[in-house]
Amino acid sequence: MITLIIGPTASGKSKLAMDMAIKEGGVIINADSMQMYEGLPILTAKPTEQDIKNVPHLLYGIWDPKKQQNVTDWLKIIYETLPNINKPIYIVGGTGFYIKALIQGLSAVPAVDPSSRQQARTMAHHLSTQDFYDYVYQQDPFGAKDLHPFDQKRLIRLLEVIMSTGKPLHTFFDKLLYPPLAVDRTIFLNPKRINLHHHILNRIHGMCDNGVMEEVGDFLKNTPHLDHVFQGVIGFKEISLFLKKELSFEKTIDIMAQKTRQYSKRQVTFFSNQFQSFENFGENF
Repeated sequence: MITLIIGPTASGKSKLAMDMAIKEGGVIINADSMQMYEGLPILTAKPTEQDIKNVPHLLYGIWDPKKQQNVTDWLKIIYETLPNINKPIYIVGGTGFYIKALIQGLSAVPAVDPSSRQQARTMAHHLSTQDFYDYVYQQDPFGAKDLHPFDQKRLIRLLEVIMSTGKPLHTFFDKLLYPPLAVDRTIFLNPKRINLHHHILNRIHGMCDNGVMEEVGDFLKNTPHLDHVFQGVIGFKEISLFLKKELSFEKTIDIMAQKTRQYSKRQVTFFSNQFQSFENFGENF
């Protein structure tokens, strides 16, 4: 039996999964993109050593943070791992694109050659916003018709695919690289906002009590270059500035809490819009 547990950060997903897995003798599988990477276990809220002793945890800390991985890499591991598990499975995480690809399937869009990608980006840079939109619309009216001219990232994606393959992006949607996963039970944790904000602040203070400042400091000493995925983790930049004495402790906490609240709101919106049929355990978690 496969149970999918999703929701915004600090909503209680991991605790619920632990409780259910302990009760049912299950296994927990990670669906959080940053927890896939090795390092910074406190900042990325990876399971503790005690958690791992209590319940088997898979797909945590297995990627090199200096090498960017993607949803295709994650799905490949998922489909290699699942057939070997004969226990109840709990897939837990808040990375929306991972969850969407898992339960809806992932289209087999060919890799875009670097020259086409660079050409599309150069064109977006040199043309006005409206002129670039008009050009992309001429090339792929089906893909561009629902996009706003300021949605440069998606417009560039449409253009680079058609430049590289000679076909519009939507023509690949019916060809699946990975099929949808049959999930037996889905739980969407969506606490009241005031409760979630309280949980977020408690989590940040808990991270500080457990040594997150020292953890980031050690990481910076051992990884002085900037080419790693943790640059995008909420708190990494703020703690780095705190360690340089460019932010006070109170300001560091405030910014981390604000950014986490904003991120959690985007997560709730994404899950609510994408998945309407979820079993919602509501505000008790």
